[in-house]
Amino acid sequence: MKTLGSFHRRWRLEVAFVLLPFAALIVLQYVSNSRLARVEVIAHQTTLMRYLDAVTADVRRMYEDAAEIMLDVPGDALVEERFDSIARHFDGVDASAARLLFAGLLDGCVCETRYYNPETGDIGIEADHSTKAVALRVSTLLRLEQMLGMDRSETYVDERDAENRVLYRFVLDAEENTVGFVGFVIDAHRFEREYLPQTLSAAAHHLSDDVRDNLIVRVRNDAGDVVVATHDELGQGDVLTGRFDFAFRGWQVSAQNRHTAAAQVLQGSALTNTVLSALMSLMAIGGVLLTWRAARRERQLARIRSGFVASVSHELRTPLASIAIFSDHLRCGRVTASRKVVEYGRRIDREAARLGHLIDNVLSFGRIESGESRYCRESAAIEDVVDAAVAVVEPRRSQGGFTITVGTPGVRLPEICIDAAAMTQVFVNLLDNAMKYSGRCRRIRVALRGSADYAELSIVGSMPSPGL
Repeated sequence: MKTLGSFHRRWRLEVAFVLLPFAALIVLQYVSNSRLARVEVIAHQTTLMRYLDAVTADVRRMYEDAAEIMLDVPGDALVEERFDSIARHFDGVDASAARLLFAGLLDGCVCETRYYNPETGDIGIEADHSTKAVALRVSTLLRLEQMLGMDRSETYVDERDAENRVLYRFVLDAEENTVGFVGFVIDAHRFEREYLPQTLSAAAHHLSDDVRDNLIVRVRNDAGDVVVATHDELGQGDVLTGRFDFAFRGWQVSAQNRHTAAAQVLQGSALTNTVLSALMSLMAIGGVLLTWRAARRERQLARIRSGFVASVSHELRTPLASIAIFSDHLRCGRVTASRKVVEYGRRIDREAARLGHLIDNVLSFGRIESGESRYCRESAAIEDVVDAAVAVVEPRRSQGGFTITVGTPGVRLPEICIDAAAMTQVFVNLLDNAMKYSGRCRRIRVALRGSADYAELSIVGSMPSPGL
């Protein structure tokens, strides 16, 4: 808990400065991606709905134009029962959309209807019962037109008989009186085989290539059966539908994507993109925190290095000062007794060894920091390593008045695989630290223990006994 609290206190500002912008960026990106996905989907669906509207509008316009041309019969020809003239009118126009045409004259309660075959050009042929029923319904509407308020200039559609879909209009004489009607039965088979595929293809030219190639269009009849399909395969995504609003009003035209559209991909990947962005942001945050941690560690190392340099500088001054003083005494001849000369020489030698030891420490530190330190492991006796370390610190021990005792288990410990020089340096540093930070303690005990599997060394400082 203390560690977490320390982390929170040290890093909360740094983490906040990093997390808040990234969190805001992720939220804004998610909102932007979601809105873009919705806009793309709406735009794609709008494009398909415009296509369906264009198909239904083309079908309506085709049959309205056909009715306008085929059913433009003069009123006087019908009144005068000049059916041959009406047949010539039918012969002179494009009647390919009609399976059968008819014209009816209303004279009192009698309705005389003639039927025309566009393939043979004959008028007055016998019509089937269904067509006659449609003509009867039209004549009935003609009698009721004033009561029903029907617009006599409009073209009407009768689709109560799905096999005989009829377009008709009323015929007016010169005084604008309704005298009869004219109409035609739609050729549904030709509509399915020719007109409808042509209409679907013509409307698709307004679409872009990628939308057109990815589009499945189906037309279903009143029973729900597919009569025309641009592709046999199943589609993906939403199905958009429209209905014909003039002829074939019970039929439905639908549009669907063959494959996943770009808008749907974008909609589906909005969350994925946000998650990926969040992961990338977390990685970036981790990189920032690791960089901050490395910089912090580098600052700590710099402080340690600075303290080490200051400590080494202080440690170097002491042996250098001693060497300078003793050598000055010898140079100036202030010491003439042979005993003193030997003593001063021994002190100079001791301080020189101490100076060399400090320099070795500096070099070892530099090699460790740069990663160039290499170890040569070989079998060695731990007792020999400890004796070598005690011999190295002997000048410092005698100068400080320390007593170092080495306790062994009584039997020689087994050799272990170590770098003897490096371990000697380690023990020297431990003994130096023990003497440096021992305070008033002047007794240092080195204890060796071990077995066939391990060796253990401990360095303990103790206060001198009151009687000593």
